[in-house]
Amino acid sequence: MRKHRLSTTELNWIINALNHDIDYTKKEMDVAADGAPIQAFGEVIIEGRENLVRKITDIIKSNVKTVGIY
Repeated sequence: MRKHRLSTTELNWIINALNHDIDYTKKEMDVAADGAPIQAFGEVIIEGRENLVRKITDIIKSNVKTVGIY
């Protein structure tokens, strides 16, 4: 079985990418017409990304050196 490890730096890159995606989605929602599908999908996308950012941030704050995925 292969082990995969993510460093704190890599976790921060993931957070930055998620935050970028959140910002992009919010901008798309702002310019979309009322009732456009992006309004509903955007809320789900943003909620999921923000939840993942919180989880990864909690992992980083717990001072772990690496995260293993098994």
